[in-house]
Amino acid sequence: MRIVVSGTHASGKSTLVSDFAVRHPDFVVLPDLPLRQVMNDVLLDFVADDEIVGAGRNVVEIAGSRTERLAALEALLIPAPRHP
Repeated sequence: MRIVVSGTHASGKSTLVSDFAVRHPDFVVLPDLPLRQVMNDVLLDFVADDEIVGAGRNVVEIAGSRTERLAALEALLIPAPRHP
């Protein structure tokens, strides 16, 4: 059996996997980095396809504290055109 854990950043995925591994040592926990690299490669293939995503895309990875992440996201916003 394979179990995949996914979710948003800082939602407790690694903690869940660690706790599960302690209680179920017969399961093998795969390292995160190779899995993340494969997922990133697949996602980048999708992102590179204008028919799927469209030409006006901006792909970024945002990290840091809650305040830093919000500031980084807001810095990416393009001001909406003003209506006369």
